[in-house]
Amino acid sequence: MNKTFYEVGIALATYNGALFVADFLDSLCRQTFKSFVVLVSDDGSSDHTVEVIKTYANKLNIIFLPHNDNVNRGAAENFLFIIKSSNYNYLLFADQDDYWLSTKVERNISEIKSLENTMLSRPVMVFSDLSVTDNNLKIISESIFIKNEIVPLLNNFKNNIEYSNDIFGCTMGVNRSLCALIVSHCKNPLMHDWWIASYCFLNEYKVGIIEDPLVLYRQHSSNVVGIHSKKSFILMFLSFVRSPVKRLEKLKMLHEMNIDIGYKYSFIKFFIKKCINVIS
Repeated sequence: MNKTFYEVGIALATYNGALFVADFLDSLCRQTFKSFVVLVSDDGSSDHTVEVIKTYANKLNIIFLPHNDNVNRGAAENFLFIIKSSNYNYLLFADQDDYWLSTKVERNISEIKSLENTMLSRPVMVFSDLSVTDNNLKIISESIFIKNEIVPLLNNFKNNIEYSNDIFGCTMGVNRSLCALIVSHCKNPLMHDWWIASYCFLNEYKVGIIEDPLVLYRQHSSNVVGIHSKKSFILMFLSFVRSPVKRLEKLKMLHEMNIDIGYKYSFIKFFIKKCINVIS
């Protein structure tokens, strides 16, 4: 593919995603905005993920980032590695098993540029709604905002971000200025999208919402995070009952992440508010 400079990078962190990654790459081929590079960081997949992606080398501009086969970074660190390796003006985050609507890239970039308002030094993040689907991309819920009973106003996300993240990384786009700040300040994120959203709101950077769903999000048993439903609450409760020490350790890690971002409160206060947030 053409090796000329592109403004836009798509961060694709993969791990054993051979079953669905072709669907995602097909959705990239159908984008109305074509001038982008796909930055792939595979986290040591044992299936055919890398081989599947390589079959798209004549359809998409794909760059594979180096990886130490003896180290498994995990999703958050893998995305952070891509951010550190990126030198593009705009970066969009992608999940290997989702499907992007054809205007996803175009609308993300348009919204970021609008918020920059010719000031490239202004840190900007945008995100959109998404539709929840089953494994076959059959829509379960047209809108995650409606499903989670969120009125898409910035203050609604800002007031909740310390204890619950309703902003999905696969809908997010950021500019180069924000990437530089992420690289400088993000050391050990529990979840990359939660860290970025919290950091932006705390520092009052420019944040934009695209109210239309631009992503088809496959909901598996392993990714109920962010989806408010009786099933997800029950799963969270059962996981706490089965492994209370493990769940407390994870909450402590989340609390430490928030402290690292700049929020100031004790773990007890965080724990109580987190419980209230889950129940409400």
